[in-house]
Amino acid sequence: MGFLIWVESIQAGDGMIRERKRSITREIVRFLELVDGLNVQRIERERLTKMESRGTCVLCTFASKDGIKS
Repeated sequence: MGFLIWVESIQAGDGMIRERKRSITREIVRFLELVDGLNVQRIERERLTKMESRGTCVLCTFASKDGIKS
């Protein structure tokens, strides 16, 4: 995130530099979204593992969130 802020702070009058700055910013944002998505998957996997270790019916939990009665 710090690198993104640093790139955004660059002042440039040259069009080629501005375009490259935009390109780098898009690449950084895509990378951060990828990392965030991986983190969400890891957290969800850990949550399901905890539920299973406690003997909680995972399918029943998802069904109740969707409003489906078991």
